[in-house]
Amino acid sequence: MATRPLSATRHCTSSGPASGAGAPVRRGGPPRGHPAVLVHGYVDSWRTFEPLLRHLPPSLHVYAPTQRGHGDAAKPPGGYLPEDFAADLLAFMDSVGIGRAVLVGGSSGGVQARIVAARHPDRVAGRCHVVGCVRA
Repeated sequence: MATRPLSATRHCTSSGPASGAGAPVRRGGPPRGHPAVLVHGYVDSWRTFEPLLRHLPPSLHVYAPTQRGHGDAAKPPGGYLPEDFAADLLAFMDSVGIGRAVLVGGSSGGVQARIVAARHPDRVAGRCHVVGCVRA
């Protein structure tokens, strides 16, 4: 299977107040592709999805942000409840102009994706919960 190009890691500086402006985000795929947001679990970062990013279908434009308190993202003193991360996810989507996306939650990232899907079904085109990855 051919791999696809990825953009450099960028820091999202236009995020809403809940999202922790300055959070790193990795993007890949054509800008006009169907948006998909990859949501990592606790004590992780966007890098958990790095092996997967090059093998996704070219019809997707993928965003893999790092959540507050993780990796190179800002580490505020509070705001670490699942509801806070879900609010951050929505703020991130707003900041990059995503009206509706497929949400892919890795491990506990699935909790945030599920909260967003339940509270804002109009913003979610689909949802997938990835429990683990196996390296072949």
